[in-house]
Amino acid sequence: MPGANLACRVGGGSILYSTPMYTHIRRLPQEARAAVTEIPMKEDNLFYTMDFEALEQAVTPQTGVYVLCNPHNPFGRVFTRQELTEVADFAKKHDLFVVADEIHCELILEGEHIPYFSLNKEAEQNSITLCSAGKIANIPGLPLAYAIIPNPDLRKRFEEETLGLFPVRNILSETALTAAYNGSCDAWKEELRDYLRANRDYLEVRISEIPGLKAVHNQATYLVWIDTRETGITDPYAFFLEKARVHFNDGKTYGLDGFVRLNFGCPRSQLKETLDRVEQTLKQK
Repeated sequence: MPGANLACRVGGGSILYSTPMYTHIRRLPQEARAAVTEIPMKEDNLFYTMDFEALEQAVTPQTGVYVLCNPHNPFGRVFTRQELTEVADFAKKHDLFVVADEIHCELILEGEHIPYFSLNKEAEQNSITLCSAGKIANIPGLPLAYAIIPNPDLRKRFEEETLGLFPVRNILSETALTAAYNGSCDAWKEELRDYLRANRDYLEVRISEIPGLKAVHNQATYLVWIDTRETGITDPYAFFLEKARVHFNDGKTYGLDGFVRLNFGCPRSQLKETLDRVEQTLKQK
């Protein structure tokens, strides 16, 4: 996420984004030393969309950056071309710079990933897209990510901001990145997506059978956003950690109470044990 920090500095001004939102993006205002406005998304039967009316009301002359996460973390949505075009129109209307976090772009389980910068010339010239092989190839520990910056002036400013902040690329990271994208892993990637898709389907059925829990339908990533509000548990993260010994991610850190996030990028046996523990703990509640 250092790249997102620098991209926000390049964009300048205060930061605007829609919540719930990935926890590290929510730390960007502190890291980039910028003011922030968080706008809740609209939710209809656990289907989330950006609230452009609220965004219009929230934007000010000081707003400089809109941060987009697509595919979305934590609820796994793949935004449509129409939705992304609305973002681009909104950004153009208010002269906003868009920072697009697209790190999960190869983990599409249904639908199509559309890179933000590919929408039109305006989006291309007024955005920075951040990505990495860390998610699709499971190599987040190797320090090599990349920014897509078609605008040469923006690219120069970004490069100037990075001076002295990042280590020199090493041969291990470059070799891994090359292998992730040269086609040699394509069959493995497809097998991975198939496995994740099956895990998602299993997970969503299991959650639907546990009273008090609901899962947001996942279109991408290996993350599921679980609604626990009907259980009446005031702190689901602490409850499941203490009672079930299951370490979810706390929905509050993404900007929404009553939810937890689960990573289903794991063996099916581990996922089953997790859900068995959750179900049994709620029965004994």
